[in-house]
Amino acid sequence: MTPWMRTGGLLTALTALTGCSDGNEAESTIPAGNNVGFPALPAMPEERVTLNGRMTFWMYEGDGGCFGSISDGMQEVELWVDVETCDQVEYPENAPASVEVTYRPDNQYAPGKLYTIVSFNQPPVMAE
Repeated sequence: MTPWMRTGGLLTALTALTGCSDGNEAESTIPAGNNVGFPALPAMPEERVTLNGRMTFWMYEGDGGCFGSISDGMQEVELWVDVETCDQVEYPENAPASVEVTYRPDNQYAPGKLYTIVSFNQPPVMAE
């Protein structure tokens, strides 16, 4: 096989592969510099960021406070807030949410990182 035949075969294979694309690359990838997801998460108690997304999980745990998960569609962040702050707060599944969070190393109850809600920016649904 000559080098030209190998090159031609390679070009044919590449053309076939790219020709099979469905043209939805813009929908499935996010160009660099256009990050629409969460900002960098805090690494210490002095840092705070606002997370805007949808509350995919929310549970009142009595004296243990409230636990939840917020998602921006690409990333999910585990949340906790003390019982005094969340006593009357409820979120239906996938309800819009905006919360200010911090990271407290002394407040980790499970594998992974748990971020502490400092404030609710978007009024959550209040329990009746």
